[in-house]
Formats: sequence, structure tokens, C-alpha cells
Amino acid sequence: MKTPEIDQNYMLIGRVLRPHGVRGEIRAEILTSVPEYFDAEQLYLGRRPTQLKPYEVEDIRFHQEKA
Repeated sequence: MKTPEIDQNYMLIGRVLRPHGVRGEIRAEILTSVPEYFDAEQLYLGRRPTQLKPYEVEDIRFHQEKA
């Protein structure tokens, strides 16, 4: 997988794999050696670096090297 170029103000920490459950959860592949970066109040998601939008993080769970 090719890593996209992103603005230097942001850091690529994962990739959304698919929706999970019925409560707005997602499953994400961790792409950082510091998974604690996911433990934030807000993450930015987008298909392209120019399309990033902020999303509030309510909770995070780790399972089998995924978040």
C-alpha cells in the first residue's frame, strides 16, 4: 500500500478498514508504532489529505493489532 502524502501538521496513524457495529464505530488498521496516538479527543479522517474532517473520539478499543 502506498502511503499518501499529508500536510506536515498532521500524522498518518491508521487506515479505516470498515464500519463496525450499529453505533457509529469503525475498525482501523494501526500504521504507527505508538498506538497511544489514537487516544485523542479528536481525529481527522479523509480519503485524501485535502479532504480531512475532524471527528470526535468517544472511546477506543484495541483488538488483534487493530483499533
